[in-house]
Amino acid sequence: MTIAEAGTKIVSNNPPTFLNFPSNIEFFQDVPYLDQNYGVKAIDTDGLVAKIEIEMLTILPENWISYKVGTDTIDFKFVPYIGLPTGSVTFKITATDNLGATVTKQFTVKIVAKPTVAIDEERYSKPDIT
Repeated sequence: MTIAEAGTKIVSNNPPTFLNFPSNIEFFQDVPYLDQNYGVKAIDTDGLVAKIEIEMLTILPENWISYKVGTDTIDFKFVPYIGLPTGSVTFKITATDNLGATVTKQFTVKIVAKPTVAIDEERYSKPDIT
């Protein structure tokens, strides 16, 4: 909680909170998939959300994610992208209210190696027609 002075009256100010915060996002490397849509909304119980910001903390190509920032929401979409390395990508989202109180939270997107499947060719390559 922060304290802000409004004229001669001292006002307590709670920071905003997040709704719908993403967690445990995982994609296979080099596998085309449907666009994945997510959204984050910030609310402020004792004021207004003035702005919300997103920052990608891991350096990767920017064209695999697109996002639209509103005053209190961020809608973002992960788009099919071939060539991302395996590993984790961390995003930081910060919401600020009308009196300057902030809340920051992070989430991670994991890019994992696609699974391989081995087929026993002797067993499955010849049909048994008798």
